[in-house]
Amino acid sequence: MPLVGTASLLIAVKSGAVKVQSVAKNDPDAKGADVTITAKFEDFAALWNGELSLEAAYMTGQLKVDGNRVLLIDGWRPLRNSPEVQKAFSSL
Repeated sequence: MPLVGTASLLIAVKSGAVKVQSVAKNDPDAKGADVTITAKFEDFAALWNGELSLEAAYMTGQLKVDGNRVLLIDGWRPLRNSPEVQKAFSSL
């Protein structure tokens, strides 16, 4: 049975340190984010697992991006490989 639903994580990168925390969609901590991405769980899982490229997801509308798209594109692969983010996503 495929996983469905949503999960909201705040991923903050500051001075080379990565912080990951679960947040509600309208949590005050999430306000002012440089980039916000929205996708169905299964699309995000495919994106995360490398089965769907970031560019393809965006171009086909499977991924909605608000904010600094360049920051997302430039930071996606290094962020995906950070131990903090790996740990957070393995728990979903």
